[in-house]
Amino acid sequence: MDKEAWDLTCRWHIQKVKNFYSDQWCDLKDALEELLKLFMITLRIVLSPFAWILILAVELRCYYKQLKTYDKESRERVRKHIERSEKN
Repeated sequence: MDKEAWDLTCRWHIQKVKNFYSDQWCDLKDALEELLKLFMITLRIVLSPFAWILILAVELRCYYKQLKTYDKESRERVRKHIERSEKN
């Protein structure tokens, strides 16, 4: 038996196996990455109305706190500004 040929055969086979598993691992990582992206898009679509409602509630609360501190003249200015904006 030719020892050098056998050694080359074993090394060649090891390289093929390494490349095969390396390709499979890269494909698995790519598939998981795409799946995660799809999950994030789906989550964003599903949760966006809730996030919008939460943001709206926080903004309304801030506006209310601000307007609560205004006196009558300042509230009238805000009212006029809103009415002007609604006409446009």
